[in-house]
Amino acid sequence: MKTIWSLAQEALALDPLQEEKEDGPLRLPEPQPQVGVIRDKSFWFYYPENLKHLEKLGARLIDINSLEDREVPAIDALYIGGGFPETQAQALADNVAFRAALKQRIEEGSPGLRGVRRPDVPRESPRLWTGRNFPCWSLPLSLVLEKKPQGHGYTVLEVTGKNPYYPVGEVLKGHEFHYSKAVLHPSDDTRTVFKVLRGEGIDGK
Repeated sequence: MKTIWSLAQEALALDPLQEEKEDGPLRLPEPQPQVGVIRDKSFWFYYPENLKHLEKLGARLIDINSLEDREVPAIDALYIGGGFPETQAQALADNVAFRAALKQRIEEGSPGLRGVRRPDVPRESPRLWTGRNFPCWSLPLSLVLEKKPQGHGYTVLEVTGKNPYYPVGEVLKGHEFHYSKAVLHPSDDTRTVFKVLRGEGIDGK
């Protein structure tokens, strides 16, 4: 314990967001990008520092409620956080207008999801979405919720294909914890851009 305390005293101060620099906050060129953030009972888990950093970079955050909104506002990007959308699957499916509007935006180049379903589990389970299929958004896959975690722990991915976000060859480190298993519905334009070096991902590869 003394060794840990001694090492901690030697550590440099952290400054993850580069706040209060002499040259002021980081800014992106105009026009100001509009970033939609879905925040409701389905998607609610966000790290506040990530949202704050987007604003420091010049983004304007626009809250979206996927359960109540009928339209998708004019946005340049869509940020969908973590949560438990399976618990709101019926409400998500019932909001047909929002799903249609989001599907149109996805087909124009935005990200999304296609479906959520869960296998049968014992009747005493409080999870009422079991054993049912619900339409969601628009990737060529379904997400099957299993009884046990399908991925849990640290991940290491290598970028193997061209994409808008990372250069080929870059190695990314992250974390996964999900009961869902992705089932692909291949199409002519379906491709993956990561190789799993550690973790599960879609299929362990």
